[in-house]
Amino acid sequence: MKSKKIWGIALPLVVILLVVLGAVSLRHYQRIKPIEYAQHLDEVLLTVDGQDITLAECAYYVASGELMVEEQALIYDYHNPQSYWNLHINGEFVKVAAKQSVLDKVVHDEIFYRQALAEGLTLTEEEQQTVRTRQEDFWMDLTEEQRSKLGVSREEMDVAIDKAALAEKYQNEIAAANNSDYEGYSVGALPYETMLGEHTYEVDEAKWAKISFGDIILTH
Repeated sequence: MKSKKIWGIALPLVVILLVVLGAVSLRHYQRIKPIEYAQHLDEVLLTVDGQDITLAECAYYVASGELMVEEQALIYDYHNPQSYWNLHINGEFVKVAAKQSVLDKVVHDEIFYRQALAEGLTLTEEEQQTVRTRQEDFWMDLTEEQRSKLGVSREEMDVAIDKAALAEKYQNEIAAANNSDYEGYSVGALPYETMLGEHTYEVDEAKWAKISFGDIILTH
């Protein structure tokens, strides 16, 4: 009975501690002086299996990640979408968790893209047409101001989307080969995380900390 009482007292304290630590982390995250994304495009942000990846090469993922979260933010509070970005959900702040998911996706797609190339996988003409439509739609969905803040050209964006499409095709291929579904090889799924253990990646954490995700192409 005594141990139950102790646990009953300790659990609320743990929850409070986690919330406080999360709040401290968010404030620290917000205090770091951000860099202007468009002025650092040639700088390497991370390496995956020895392959350097610059901020320019991450631009598609950064932009699409911000737009995806903002869509949910506007549903949550149209007049104050920033309130959604600062929500604390399942032990994480939306802003911080979404930023990490962008990085995870960059690593995921780089691995799958390189694997696709190694195995000679290519897009069919029909798939290429689908990609061209996606490229056009994505570019047109960005405002002139957003394109300027991002700093990459239409050609660079097209290349990134093309690579993402090939990575996506490889994900379908490896899932089918292993009697899994597509989601089984998405970020966070056990088959993918097991596969990830066979690869190496390193992030320039100091530079990544200065990327103010949520404020790169968006203005709140």
